[in-house]
Amino acid sequence: MVAFGLLFINVAPAVPQERAPNGAIYRELVPFVNLNGVQLEIHGGGGFIWNFRPPAPADPEAEITGLSRSERDRLFEAIRADATESLRLAGIPLMEPGVSSDKPPRLVISVDTHRFRSDAIGADVTLELLQEARLLSDPGTIVWSSTWANKASNLTADSVALTAWVRGATRGQVKTFVELYRRAHRKAG
Repeated sequence: MVAFGLLFINVAPAVPQERAPNGAIYRELVPFVNLNGVQLEIHGGGGFIWNFRPPAPADPEAEITGLSRSERDRLFEAIRADATESLRLAGIPLMEPGVSSDKPPRLVISVDTHRFRSDAIGADVTLELLQEARLLSDPGTIVWSSTWANKASNLTADSVALTAWVRGATRGQVKTFVELYRRAHRKAG
């Protein structure tokens, strides 16, 4: 009987995530509990039809957004590579769309830029975790719900500064996401 009691005393319960002193899961970690990977998406600019009065600018996209299409494409490729590498190094699985019948959580990076003066380009970068939810009124209907988000905004003078800031902001946001994911998945010990 004594050996049986000692067995239970020596075995600490495994706590799968960081907890508050009262045992509750920290509110900021709740969206990350049971999150076993994400599908990465990058949204922003492009595909618009620009209407200008003559004479039209040589590059309407750069005139409106502050980035030419090729600059935007290179920026988005760099953002995707940075985010993919950070998630991979953290051990967060990247899920591909359509691989299974499950709808994997989506980690969405949204980049919106707009030139509002010849010497000023505004930028908003949002990193958002979208997870599927079911409506109480119609459980068969699945909607995407934002369970966590991080937004940054800035004002830059040119496309070079804009590109550098957007890339740095997304790196910081992904780093924050990774830190929260790790805290939610930390093992006791």
